[in-house]
Amino acid sequence: MKRTYVKEKFKTKAEWLKARGIGGSDAAVIMGEGAWKTKAQLYDEVILKKEVKDISNERMQEGVKSEDHIRKLFLIHNKEYKAVEPPKRSYWLYRRKDFPALTLTPDCLATDEMGKHLFIEIKDKVCYGRKEIEAYKQGMIDTQYKWQCLHYFVVLDDIQYGYLLVNFNLYEKVNEKWVFDHSETYPILITRANWKDDIEKLKEEEIKFSKLDKRPPLVLNL
Repeated sequence: MKRTYVKEKFKTKAEWLKARGIGGSDAAVIMGEGAWKTKAQLYDEVILKKEVKDISNERMQEGVKSEDHIRKLFLIHNKEYKAVEPPKRSYWLYRRKDFPALTLTPDCLATDEMGKHLFIEIKDKVCYGRKEIEAYKQGMIDTQYKWQCLHYFVVLDDIQYGYLLVNFNLYEKVNEKWVFDHSETYPILITRANWKDDIEKLKEEEIKFSKLDKRPPLVLNL
């Protein structure tokens, strides 16, 4: 099957930021389930290319710094997968040829023992008690993460599966205070076959959003 996407490389972060389109973190917004921004704000960023204000906090920055360590540990313990290294000294993304506004910057792409590509989307979460961890083990994936993973299938048409790799930092209550106890990482298999309908729905909504000729109305949840 002929690939419908291309890889693009950029020398600076500024060039990469300018080139980005609708990415994985935007997928939930487009599906009306985004927690951090509205469709109107996303339109300003993606279509009008307005400068994006950095809203990252200390916890988010810690999560980004943890990604490389989480990825390396997963690959150490799952030797059937080999990471596809990003271009050195550059920023990169993938773009659909037929719908250029749809882009993707992966946390990690890898190959399996058959030479097939897969994705690894990495998350680092703080959990107070085990309730959320147990929910994940029962297959209850966070909505934001679900759509972000499905965006891989929208952009990379030849990928059939991947992992949502969640590192839980567990805090337990000791003497009425939350104290860090330990971290545990849980991989969740995500396949194109199991999410086929949602992938098609996401693709349709992302393409529709990319073709908007005016700013979406601000929707208030009253």
